[in-house]
Amino acid sequence: PHGSLMVILEHTQKPLGPEIFQAYDPDSACEGLTFQLLGVSSGVPVEHRDQPGEPATEFSCRELEVGDIVYVHRGGPAQDLTFRVSDGMQASAPATLKVVAVRPAIQILHNTGLHLAQGSAAAILPANLSVETNAVGQDVSVLFRVTGTLQFGELQKQGAGGVEGTEWWDTLAFH
Repeated sequence: PHGSLMVILEHTQKPLGPEIFQAYDPDSACEGLTFQLLGVSSGVPVEHRDQPGEPATEFSCRELEVGDIVYVHRGGPAQDLTFRVSDGMQASAPATLKVVAVRPAIQILHNTGLHLAQGSAAAILPANLSVETNAVGQDVSVLFRVTGTLQFGELQKQGAGGVEGTEWWDTLAFH
């Protein structure tokens, strides 16, 4: 492992990429290396991204590089990962990655509010409203919800991922 500790937010998943796992073999390229999890009998927290719920006890270096392997935390204490790397001829000594799950925390970074003239509109941008989380090396989607009644006007979002020309509709939540 790159370092000996990985932090993950409770009840989320985190890709296991080269920033977490690294292997070096002077006579083998990444394509020839395989990672094998050791000592896991049930409840393996590692999966292929496109096969949720199915444990991945063995995976290639290439799968790690492209982000196909994820650690999934489903509650309770996080499970450490003990693994070895093999080039098909020789295997490394076992290595352990300690995993710690932490409760998500969010802090408001910017909240300027918007003051608009009647009949006008403005986009809500990160300069107006943004947050930071305690996620370490993990992308987290934050859902903003309107919790009070709007005084005037309405909150709308654009369909089809914000593509120009798509319709706008009223909303009370957005990412």
